[in-house]
Parts: sequence; structure tokens; C-alpha cells
Amino acid sequence: MQKISLSLSNLPSKLLFSFIFVFLFSNLSQAENRYEPLNDNVIKANLANLPCLVTKKDTPAVRSFLRTYLQSRREHSEVILGKTVVYFPMFEKKFREADMPTELKYLSIVESALKPKAVSRVGAGGLWQFMPATGESYGLYISEHRDDRSDPEMATEGAIAYLKRQYKRFGNWELAIASYNSGPGRVNRAVKRARSKSFWKVQRYLPRETRAYVPGFIAATYLCHYYEQHGLTPQYPSLDMQMTQTVKIYDYLPFNKIQQLTGLSQYVIEDLNPAFSSGFVPANSRGYNVTLPKRVMQTVLDYLKHSKNPDNASYGNGFTVSSVSIKPKPIKFNTQDEYYKSVYFVQQNESLDHIAQMFGVSKNSIMAWNSMSNEIIMPRQELTLYHPNKIERWSPFQIEVSPQIASLDIQEFSFEPIVPSLSNRVAKKMNRAEKSKEKTKRVKEVKEEDPTSMRGKYIMYRLQEGETLQDAADQFPGVRLEDILELNKIKDGKEPKAGAKIKIKKL
Repeated sequence: MQKISLSLSNLPSKLLFSFIFVFLFSNLSQAENRYEPLNDNVIKANLANLPCLVTKKDTPAVRSFLRTYLQSRREHSEVILGKTVVYFPMFEKKFREADMPTELKYLSIVESALKPKAVSRVGAGGLWQFMPATGESYGLYISEHRDDRSDPEMATEGAIAYLKRQYKRFGNWELAIASYNSGPGRVNRAVKRARSKSFWKVQRYLPRETRAYVPGFIAATYLCHYYEQHGLTPQYPSLDMQMTQTVKIYDYLPFNKIQQLTGLSQYVIEDLNPAFSSGFVPANSRGYNVTLPKRVMQTVLDYLKHSKNPDNASYGNGFTVSSVSIKPKPIKFNTQDEYYKSVYFVQQNESLDHIAQMFGVSKNSIMAWNSMSNEIIMPRQELTLYHPNKIERWSPFQIEVSPQIASLDIQEFSFEPIVPSLSNRVAKKMNRAEKSKEKTKRVKEVKEEDPTSMRGKYIMYRLQEGETLQDAADQFPGVRLEDILELNKIKDGKEPKAGAKIKIKKL
């Protein structure tokens, strides 16, 4: 859906065109000459074996794209490859849920080079390059403070709806992909003129850019499968950008408040939430997707949960923020220390998908951490894994620390808050009847929700619905999944069911 016309007919003279062509060609040639020429036999063999969604052909257009990806713009390609670890897991999940081929994820490389804020010269925007009018027809709206086309999840859902519709119309993915670029009307007219539904026969009747579109898709697929053979090294983003969580936020929330709560830099917050253009999440009854590193998301949710009394300060947009005071966390630009590394030995008959699910990470991240070019793993193979040191929590109340476990620094633990104790100054401001009622309710909720308890010499934990052992381990500083497996004598990767009590660590 990238509407970038290659026509130069509007130039004032052929002389200017010739000058620009020679200048660009000479610069491209110089860039290519800095690297070894592509091995023709290697390219042919790889293309023959390439698993590809569309019918492959080794054409000049395909070779042109490959020269761009593998020679003239190598650094650009390494950045793209690094971003796949951020976006491809979500793309694959969405395509599987829609019962569509996950290989369609490579189309996003052709569209935007995986830049969620990419905007073409004609106004197409986002990872999937929707024009404003087309985006609105698929529920992607543009407002003063937000552009839904730059929301990775919403835009992906829009692209899926569009592609599914065009596949139903044309019956093959080559034409569906071509229509994504130039629209179904042009493709339909080209099909009628060619009297064929084969893209390679229809392409001569399509606009120049659309003719190169399917070859570009083939080249993007090739890049992701064979980049190692051409000496490319993916530039993977930080662990905070890889290990994220997305939730719906319904209330007004400025980015500087997120920064104060979490210690994240403004850059990370903006990079993870490219749809917001004004530095805050607007209040909205349908909610907006907000993505943050998994290790700090809970502290923001805790803050929103406890922020029930908005002040009267106006922010010029009709929204207010909570008066609950917070102590700003120092900004951390190097967050590598927030994660610890472990080694896992692959068990018999285990798949990468199973291991990723067990540890609560994406298989793309595991492949990145272990420099794997494919998903093949062997029994007893060592896999390097990363985990958050802790899942941070926030509470406006004082915490009562049991003397039995005071030495464990309970404020760092990630379970539900222990019964809050209000100070005398606050208590005097509250009506006695209201205070008694609220305290009774709060005690009841904590007793019902607190999954952590003490038994004998162990801290015990009750697994919640949909929670994995890795999720439980992440909530306690210094506790690894391997520790829980050994302490509870859990073998063969068998996960206890929700509600089961497990030992976390000795006191």
C-alpha cells in the first residue's frame, strides 16, 4: 500500500532526468563496489530452495532488490533484520489467529522497512503503509494526538483484513499482494487485459512500481532466510524493546508520568508507542494500546489502579491526572543490568515453540540470543535465555513487613500488596465510618487475591490462571525457573495447573 510513484514525467527537461540518473547510478555502483560481488551460483541455489509464499522467478527485478539488500544498503538491512525480533512475533500471532500464512510478515519489509512511523511522499503511513482514507475504512483513524496507522497491532489487523479480502477476490497471493500496492481496481483491469491470473503474465499491464512489488517480496523473504550467508549481522534492539507487554489504557496518561514511574527514557516510551504524537495517552472509552517493557508494566497498572482521585489541574485538552504523588525513579539509559542470563538444556522431543512458551518469551528472541538462523534444536543443546531480574510494583501505601521475612526486602517482590497501613495524618482526614468500610474491603481483597504465603521454611506461591512457572519466577528477585523446577521436583517440563501451590525459595 506504499504509494510511491516512480514516474519522472513531470521533470522540466530530459537533460535534468539524464543528470539525476547518471548521478544516482554512479553512486550506487560505487556503493556496490565496496563489497564482494554476489555469487551467482549461490543466489540461484538459494532461490531454488527458498520457501516462499508466492511463485518464485529469478528475474532482473528480484536481483536488483537483492543487490540493494545485500550490497548497497547492508547497514539498512541489518537494522531491518534486528527489528524482526520486535515485530515478527506479533505479526505471526495475528496471521495465525486469522488463519492466514505467516509468510505475509515479509510484506511489511517491502512496505515500511519495519518503521512504524514511516510516511511516504503521498501520505501512506505506518508499518503497513495505509493511506488515510483506506485506513479509516479499516478502523484506523487519525486525530490531533494519535495516528492509528502507526499502532503496530491495529495496523496489522487492518492489513490482515485487506489482504484476506483481496485473496478472496483474486484467488492467489501474488495478485493479492500486488493489489495491496496499487489497489484491486488496477489489478483487476490488468487481469482482464492479460486474460490470466498469473502475476508474471499480468505484470506487464501493471504500474511500474507494482511490477516490482512481488519481486521485492521475494527478495525480502530471501534476506530473512539467507542473510548469514552474505555476512550480514542483525542489529538487535535492547532487551527492553524485545521483552514487552501490551495492554489497553483507558485513562489519560502522560509519557512523563510513565517515565517517573518506571525510570524508562522518553526515547524508549516513544519508540514502543509510535502512534501517540503529543506525548500522552488520551482518555478514550475504547482504550488505546500501550506497550512497555514487561518488567515495568505492572508498576504503571498499579499506579492507574490506585489513582482514583483526579486533581483539578487542566492540561489544555480537557483531561486530568491523578493527584497521587510519586517519587520519580532515576532514568536508566543502560538497562542491561535489569536482566539476568541463564542457560537451558534442550530436552528430548522439545520444540522451540514449547521452550518459548515455557519461558514466556518469543522464539524470535531465543533465536536472536543464540545466533540461530533457523528453528532446529537438538537434545542437550545449550540455549542462552534472558529474564527480568524482577517485575516492578508500585503502591502509594506504607507496607507492613512481616518480621519473618523482613530481611528479604519484600518491597521488591512482585505479588499483590500486603494490607496497607494508613498513617495517622491521613486517617484523621477520613471519616471514621468510611475508613472502617474501606479497610474491611481492602483486607478482604488482599486475603482473596494475595497468591503468596509462608509455610514451614519456604515461600509458597499459588499459580494464577494462564500463568507459567517462568512468570512466577520473574516475580521474585534472584529466583530462576531452574530453581523452582528443582525445588518442586518438576520434570519433563510439565507445568502445574492454575491454583497449584509451589515452593519458590527457602527462607
